[in-house]
Formats: sequence, structure tokens, C-alpha cells
Amino acid sequence: MKNLLVDIDGTICQYDFPKLLKKYFGVAIPNSGIFTYSLEDSLGVPPKMIEDMFAKEVYEEPNMIPGARSALKGFIDKGYNILILSNRLSWMTADELSDWLDDWGILYTDVLGNGELPSYVHAHIDDSPLKLLRVDEETIVKHRILFTCPWNKQCLDILGKFERARNWAEVRRIINGST
Repeated sequence: MKNLLVDIDGTICQYDFPKLLKKYFGVAIPNSGIFTYSLEDSLGVPPKMIEDMFAKEVYEEPNMIPGARSALKGFIDKGYNILILSNRLSWMTADELSDWLDDWGILYTDVLGNGELPSYVHAHIDDSPLKLLRVDEETIVKHRILFTCPWNKQCLDILGKFERARNWAEVRRIINGST
């Protein structure tokens, strides 16, 4: 099976956190100031404030990570299924997310909701160590690719479960080197 499980935010596109934090909280914090995946923990604010921010921002134009579109197209051309697993489903329906992906030309095969995981994926690409490990509990995963972002750089990976990728060229190298 040639399934790739792919997150959106922090892997395919990225939020401009310094701009958003200025807009919603009136503070100037660089990306390097976000030291954990949980914005609530990094900023010391209630979860509701973060939820309200994302409820508005998930519908906006994506800030694409360089190489993401061409990598996804390359994988689809090689017969991979691009299965989207995203926290955006906390604010959008699967149909709304599919429409958003289509509107912005982001290639994918299917959008997965919670509990819809396949039994095997060739690679899971995400910026959240916790999501990579949670999927690992239910699905056989050959490659757990942690897409490096400021908020996961301090992850020690003491179990040695992750392969790090700083960009889509490295994701391609990991996946293409193992087929």
C-alpha cells in the first residue's frame, strides 16, 4: 500500500505566527519564541483564545511551504495516496476542508477524520511528535517524519521513533529512498 498520511499546518503550509500573535494578542513574538506545539503552553493563555483564533484563520489563504505542492504531485504521480489528517477538522467539516484544499490547489486523495486511519501507511508526515505517536498506536507506520519547526526542535525523541525533515526535499529523500 502506498499511503502517505500528511498533516497540513506546519508541513504543507504554515501560519505566520508573529503576525497572528500581534493581531490577536498584541504581542511581538518571533517563531523561535514558540517552543512547544501547544500555543497555549508557549503563550500562557487559555485554550479558548487559541481556538477562537484558529476558528477564523483556518479559512484564510495558505502560506505554502516551499516544495510542498510539487512533492505532493510527485507522490501522486508515483501512485501514492495522499491522506490528509489535520487538526483543521476541529473547525471545518471534511467537505469544507476538501473544498479549501481544492480552492488552493493542494493535491490530496482523501481527508480522514478521527477513527478513519488505514491499517498501514508508508509514511506519516507531521510537525507534532504527539500526533505521530498517536497514529502509531493504531496504524503500522514505516516512516514517522517529523517536519522540523521551531516548536518541535526541542523534542528529544528518546525512543528514536522519528526521522527529521527540514524541507520537502528531505521528505522526498526519505520516502523515495525506501520504496
